[in-house]
Amino acid sequence: MPTRIRLTPKRILDYPHPDTGKSFLWDEVVQGLGVLASPKRKNYIFEGRFNRKTIRVTIGNTSSWTIESARKRAAEIRQLIDNGIDPRLDKKRNQDSEAAERQEMVRQDVTLGDAWPIYMKEREPKWSTKYYSDHERIITPGGEKKKRGTGLTVSGPIASIAHLPLSEITASSIKKWLTAEQPKRPTETRRAFEMLRTFLNWCEEDKRYKGLAALDACSARIKRDNLSKKNSRDDALQREQLSAWFDSVRRYENKILSAYVQTLFLVGARREELLGLTWSDVDFQWKKMHVMGKGAVPRDIPLTPYVSSLLSALPRRNQWVFSSPRGKKGRLQSPTKAFQKMMNRAGIEDLTLHGLRRSFSTLSEWLETPVGIVYQIQGHTPSATAEKHYKKRPIDLLRKWHIKIEEWILDEAGIEVTEKMLESSQLRLISNAK
Repeated sequence: MPTRIRLTPKRILDYPHPDTGKSFLWDEVVQGLGVLASPKRKNYIFEGRFNRKTIRVTIGNTSSWTIESARKRAAEIRQLIDNGIDPRLDKKRNQDSEAAERQEMVRQDVTLGDAWPIYMKEREPKWSTKYYSDHERIITPGGEKKKRGTGLTVSGPIASIAHLPLSEITASSIKKWLTAEQPKRPTETRRAFEMLRTFLNWCEEDKRYKGLAALDACSARIKRDNLSKKNSRDDALQREQLSAWFDSVRRYENKILSAYVQTLFLVGARREELLGLTWSDVDFQWKKMHVMGKGAVPRDIPLTPYVSSLLSALPRRNQWVFSSPRGKKGRLQSPTKAFQKMMNRAGIEDLTLHGLRRSFSTLSEWLETPVGIVYQIQGHTPSATAEKHYKKRPIDLLRKWHIKIEEWILDEAGIEVTEKMLESSQLRLISNAK
């Protein structure tokens, strides 16, 4: 049996360090408590039996722990053993718990400005260049010299809350932010609110930020009560919305629906004109589509390069270009619900499928396209007043202007139509033909 003495500070201090190996000094007050001396240090330890095996637990350095504290800790370890708990695992659990608490404290301090760049970087591959730059712009602090013109740049609408920890992003803080920003720049604030809402949804799906921001911070009620209602009289896409619109539509899960909505916009057709489109109506060789217009009046529409690539990539399940295995007729029936889902993701409100037809017409004015060209592509009744007299233009002349319109829209949206994309669509066409 090892010799036990009453440990005192002087006895511990006078106890010599061995030249090599270890030596022990045991306490007679608390069984199992001792001092382990090595050539360089002395530690309080506890030694006992657990599951018929001798175990040893380090309590701490004798210079850091008092004898009373060491005896108290040794008694706690003895109690754990008596209760059938391995003190080594209990110590590890405590360490893990402390580490988790420290990590949670760090997590609670993450600000909106800290997480926003990480969000942008992870989403960048799925965004257009313009949509990415929009996210940069709305959080920029401003105050820098303008690259063009004089003066300093203005801070983005979200910059004023970038310093807030995510744990402080609540319905109350968002209301306060909207109250300050809305009167100064209502349109941009509305757009920033939608981007912020999408960001918070991403945070809630990411374990690094889950549960930090309040779930109702950007709720529909907050939006309804604190943002002025958008004037929907135009019901048309704006130039600056093209990037977000294409980003959402192109990423939609159902690629047939995605192709349908993009085609509907880029040809300015009525929704039913394209829903009833069959493969026999599409002439890839001579680059045109034959549709049945309003009042059962047929017309030909130019088949532009990007639209051609969209259609050529679609599966040929049956006669319908925009087929659907679940559709009553084997084709898409009512894409409105899916379209609204796309618009919600893009943060664009009050835009209908028919609004895409109006969008084609209004956006074509940026290129000063002759109104008769647009009217004939869309199947409108020609305006003799606007054109002085009516002309029936050939399809190749319509195509010339239509391609210009398509290229301009895609360029504004930040979409690059590569030769590789067009070549792959041609290969798909050849394959389908076989």
